[in-house]
Amino acid sequence: MDTRTLAHIGGVALLSVAATAAALDWARQDNTPQALVRPSPRTAPDPLLAEQRRCQHKGEAAAADGACLRAWALTRERFLRPRTGVEPSPDEAR
Repeated sequence: MDTRTLAHIGGVALLSVAATAAALDWARQDNTPQALVRPSPRTAPDPLLAEQRRCQHKGEAAAADGACLRAWALTRERFLRPRTGVEPSPDEAR
């Protein structure tokens, strides 16, 4: 045999050993899915969240519901409010 054939055989043998080792390692790993979100501690129910869920179930009819429109406005206000740690005074809020 010439050296080129021996090199090809050695390469195939090396690849097969590496593939077998990777497969064995993968089979030994714990494949149970981990929770992506940690459960939060129980807090008081958020009435805004309940209203958002109600509006979500109404579908397109929620666009004409005044309560849903108020809930969405409050949600935008909560989301877009700057988080400085200091509540604005009533004069600044206007």
